[in-house]
Amino acid sequence: MRRFGRLSYQRSQSLLAESSIAGQRQDCSYRSGQILELGSGTGKFTRVMLEVLKDEDVQIIASDPLGNMCEHFKRLLPDTEIIQCAAENIRLPDASVDVVIASQSFHWFANTTALEEINRVLVPGGLFGIIWVLKDFSTPWMAELWKFFAPLYKENSIIYPFEEEWKNVFNLTPRKLLATLKKI
Repeated sequence: MRRFGRLSYQRSQSLLAESSIAGQRQDCSYRSGQILELGSGTGKFTRVMLEVLKDEDVQIIASDPLGNMCEHFKRLLPDTEIIQCAAENIRLPDASVDVVIASQSFHWFANTTALEEINRVLVPGGLFGIIWVLKDFSTPWMAELWKFFAPLYKENSIIYPFEEEWKNVFNLTPRKLLATLKKI
């Protein structure tokens, strides 16, 4: 039963990632170029991107600030480039990527320094996509769990999408960097 549960979870995460990629792909119509994934961790979303975009002329570059995550990523995806860097200090040249994606990670770097850096590496007209799976707090056990975690998140300044505070970082940025926010 445990194995079935884990496989079901992994498949559900893959389906969510596939639909996210399809939605962003349809909306921004990227068919070629470089995609930078920020906060890729062990590559769950990267693996799905590689599968969904396998017939497209794209190069995916993953990144994560933690060395142990990068090492784990390299073991799982040895043919995919990963760079160790924080979103506030992306080790890529100016105007070098067409799309930057943050899947389940923007809350770790929702600050103006990161937005400036994302803007720096994007080509003119490049796209920045944020992907989150939202929690359902109408479910009683999830609401109870959130009561426990909410103070910890606030104490550590972790921003989550359901509170919508993350949008404030775009307003705090001194100059308009990215196009108007749009929900897909």
